[in-house]
Amino acid sequence: MKLQVHFHPPQLPQEGPLGQARLYWLEVAAPLARLWAVWEAPALPTYPPFARKILLQLLSEENQRYGPGGISQRLHRLGWEFEWSATKDHFFLSAEGLAENLSTAVFYLGEALEGLICFGLRVDIHLRRAAAEQARALANPAYRADAHLDRLLWEGSYAPTALLSPTDILSTPHESIWAYYRDFLLRGLRHIIVAAPYLPKPLLAWGQWAKPLTYGLKVAPLHPSRSYAEADPQAKQASLRLAYSWVPPSHPHYGYYQLALMRLGGYFGAQLMRRIREEAGLTYGIYAKPQITRVKSCFIITAEVARSRAEEAYQKIHEEVSQWQQNPFPEPETLEEVRNYLLAQLMPEGPGEWGQRLSRWVAMGVTPQAYLAYGYQIEHALAGAWPPLELPNVPLAQVEVGQGVCLHPSESCPHASA
Repeated sequence: MKLQVHFHPPQLPQEGPLGQARLYWLEVAAPLARLWAVWEAPALPTYPPFARKILLQLLSEENQRYGPGGISQRLHRLGWEFEWSATKDHFFLSAEGLAENLSTAVFYLGEALEGLICFGLRVDIHLRRAAAEQARALANPAYRADAHLDRLLWEGSYAPTALLSPTDILSTPHESIWAYYRDFLLRGLRHIIVAAPYLPKPLLAWGQWAKPLTYGLKVAPLHPSRSYAEADPQAKQASLRLAYSWVPPSHPHYGYYQLALMRLGGYFGAQLMRRIREEAGLTYGIYAKPQITRVKSCFIITAEVARSRAEEAYQKIHEEVSQWQQNPFPEPETLEEVRNYLLAQLMPEGPGEWGQRLSRWVAMGVTPQAYLAYGYQIEHALAGAWPPLELPNVPLAQVEVGQGVCLHPSESCPHASA
């Protein structure tokens, strides 16, 4: 008898408003407490590109009242740690520590935001450090491949940062860092998730950072098959990146689409891994993963291959995507395998994993209830007929760094171009 995984939904949080933000409470009687906060903070091209990125470092390390590293030290003494991260549309704060010190930890996390340093020598130190890191990153062919794909996909909609020169980073105006902090960090708080035995009172003060925002996101016109290729004789491998149009999580059939994407390149036994790695021996790993923004959604295929076989791998990837587009599940057994794998991923092991995942999903506009409906849609994917899926087979953008191969399958061209 075949094993069939069933969806066991995680605990729904208690919900309520906090100013313009939404508060989600996962009541957990455990020695560790966790908190996640989500800010609406888009990478608008109207601000200098690096102003937003340097804020992440300043939020983690600098404070007017407590000095360099002062917030981290105080939280560490309480048994707490925190981390800031970002996507193209949001800032995320993640923190965890001893539940008995939750209220004090929330107070210091608030102090970290209110006492941010945006001017002066300390900011210059971080900019110099970031410039040195960028110089090292640009020497990496895989990093440049990611950066050029990012440019081709989002140029005109979001501020590009991955290809900035060290000089560009050093010239970031301090005033622009303050302006972005004022416009978004002090106004854009949208979601707070708490997994703890109680809700800490200092959290009420966070409502002051949840206010209406007014801005525009430019939707850049899509030009299918925009490409970039670069020969690098020093590269040990060629880095291949291909991006395809995809559906957002709000799509009514998103669960079916995610099953199809998982089948293509979402796990070790996926189609691309089996055909490109195991059968053709072209790479050690190849994956297809979604990237969701408010402007558009896509999925990205990533692979590192031998330079001498870069064009062969590129052609083979196109062949596999075309076959997948026509029929993502030629055998029922494959659908059942992928369904079981995806369902297992959707069921968090505990409140910590659930809260972390919830912070990312609510940022994309998916409610906790919609997340559960998504899980049930996947659970029942074996029963009844599937809806028609409009799967892509023509890339929006494609990049190769290493060999400089032609990026137009079955055509003869001297060089791919941006």
